[in-house]
Amino acid sequence: MDKIVYNNLLDSLEEKQCTLILGPEFFLLNNPEELISFRDMIYKNRLSESPYVIEDGFFNTDKYSGFENKNAILSNIKKYFKELQVPDYYYKIAQIPFSSVVSLSPDDLLAKAMTSLQQPYHFSYYKKQSGLYFREIDKANNTLKWSEPRDVTDEELHSSDTFLFNFFGHYSDTQSMIFTYDALFDFLYSVFPVDNLSIKLRSIINKSVYFLFLGFGYDKWYLKIIFFTLEKMLQGEKAKKAVCNYSNSFTDTAKIYENQFQLNFFKESTLDFINKLYDDCESRKILRQPIQSQPAITAPRVTQCKILFVAARPDSFTPLDYVAEYEKIKDVHLRLPNLKRDEFYIPDMQPFATQKKLFLKTTTEKPDILIISMHGSQTTGLLLQGENGENKPLSLPDFLKDIQLLTQDPLNKLQCIIFSCCHTAEFAKEVCKYIPFAIGMNGPIQDEAMPVFLEGFFTSFFNDNNIKEAFKTGKRLVEKDDTLDEDNASMIEFFSRQ
Repeated sequence: MDKIVYNNLLDSLEEKQCTLILGPEFFLLNNPEELISFRDMIYKNRLSESPYVIEDGFFNTDKYSGFENKNAILSNIKKYFKELQVPDYYYKIAQIPFSSVVSLSPDDLLAKAMTSLQQPYHFSYYKKQSGLYFREIDKANNTLKWSEPRDVTDEELHSSDTFLFNFFGHYSDTQSMIFTYDALFDFLYSVFPVDNLSIKLRSIINKSVYFLFLGFGYDKWYLKIIFFTLEKMLQGEKAKKAVCNYSNSFTDTAKIYENQFQLNFFKESTLDFINKLYDDCESRKILRQPIQSQPAITAPRVTQCKILFVAARPDSFTPLDYVAEYEKIKDVHLRLPNLKRDEFYIPDMQPFATQKKLFLKTTTEKPDILIISMHGSQTTGLLLQGENGENKPLSLPDFLKDIQLLTQDPLNKLQCIIFSCCHTAEFAKEVCKYIPFAIGMNGPIQDEAMPVFLEGFFTSFFNDNNIKEAFKTGKRLVEKDDTLDEDNASMIEFFSRQ
């Protein structure tokens, strides 16, 4: 990048006169070559078996059966964004002193990163024909909520906190998201004339003299419309400087944007650029610092703890009701206040596990707590399934090899394994050579006991994140259940790394 342009960008950050505009592909920077756009990512992960197609980055939902299918696809998209993990580079972006951030994705990843780092911010999204919605704290029960449509307040207008604005809606409000041609054109109709947008919001963004564009795919036909809309929202002041990145494959297209919108492009990778910008802001001592008290509209760091449930039931064995165990955990999680619930993430249950699936799922998901629900044997170990549903035992030595390899991963977070399997006390004891805690069964425990134990365990754990105290609560609940045999509680044993 031109050195003068870059230094001026740093100056604008120091003077809190720089707005960041995030494109819809920004959260894919860690895997830029795998997929063209986030819509491709959603299509691959959520909609590969549905009749929907992608044309120019937008879903075509009206070609088949109309409104009901549209709701189904939006529900899948909502789930996709809700389950997204915060990429590491968002934490650097959160500390760079942008005065405002405009996002063309319906996610809240930057808000989560700023919450984690205790950075003060205001967060709003736009919904066509309705207006602005703001994330606020419900002081009555200390949970997050979205406001009714309202304008920017005078306090927000003059605040030095970063203003986060989702131009294309938020995943929690599916009718605000822009994913179809109809939605795109309705949105454009709604914001033109641009006076339909809040004058105060435009005032906040127009305080900036520099605009940094990151995470855009410049091959999409609709992007010129978006740039034109943003330019109008910025009062058409082309004298303001804009800095964008682009890949080598879009060099000619980038030149068109450069000439039409007076953009300054750089060819470095976006991640390298973010790292450099962060380091230079740190050298200038202008990185945002955490606040000491709780921000007015933020919450504790979300998606902190992942709880993975893996089950198996070979065809030749008595069926186990592992669904009851999983549903009990989900029910306890669902009863939490919204603010607390977001601190924990429970992926879909993994049934019919083979040895390969158990290893790969644990390796890729990187859970904090792993629950293994299946039959156990004193002589052969964990009774998983073969590829055809047959019994395929996993011995203790082989299981320990898998765990040893897993814990060598620097991203490993595994704190505890709960063996919901008979005769697994030895597994729990030995695995604590590699992880802090484990819970196993010293004998043939009653099938109905484990949902009771897990209800008590997670009721306690979701409250204070203390695994040892959660074990005590779960065991006590088993002791107090009159429908269970008296010796069940004594079979549940707790082990910790010495």
